[in-house]
Amino acid sequence: MEQILILPPDFDVGVNLETRKGSKIPTQRYHSRPPDAMREADRVQRTKFSRIKTRSLDSTYNCVGMVFAFRRAWIEPKYVPKLLEEDEYREVHRNEAVPGDLIVYYNNNDRTAIRHVGIIMKKEGNVEAGDWVIRVLSKWGQDGEYLHSEKDVPILFGTTRVYYSERK
Repeated sequence: MEQILILPPDFDVGVNLETRKGSKIPTQRYHSRPPDAMREADRVQRTKFSRIKTRSLDSTYNCVGMVFAFRRAWIEPKYVPKLLEEDEYREVHRNEAVPGDLIVYYNNNDRTAIRHVGIIMKKEGNVEAGDWVIRVLSKWGQDGEYLHSEKDVPILFGTTRVYYSERK
């Protein structure tokens, strides 16, 4: 007997996605939210995080889909470890991270609870603080895509940050 897959009305099947080693990664594509709702969500985020810059307002993909599926799908964060491993990313120290590398946010110190992922876009030395200023591009759930400080993310995205690179 043929089985029929019935999907909820708020998403459809996403894109075909495989890791470099050939493992299939399930994807979904959410339907667009109304433009007024997207603009209001953006206004709220910019009120909470005054230093963020809005890149785009599209609700059809999430942060994992932005990073690994070229903004074409929603991918559950539970697949990030497989993507990192099979796409041959390695953890790097924050001091070694460079633009193009990834930043993964975990729920507090629980390295099994991935909450968010973004791409490092800019890294500059802060001589006064003796530290780095890292700017990240990431997609905030069904809200917008933002350029922000690595620390400026909603609390539900987690507080522990780990950096990954595919550079050899």
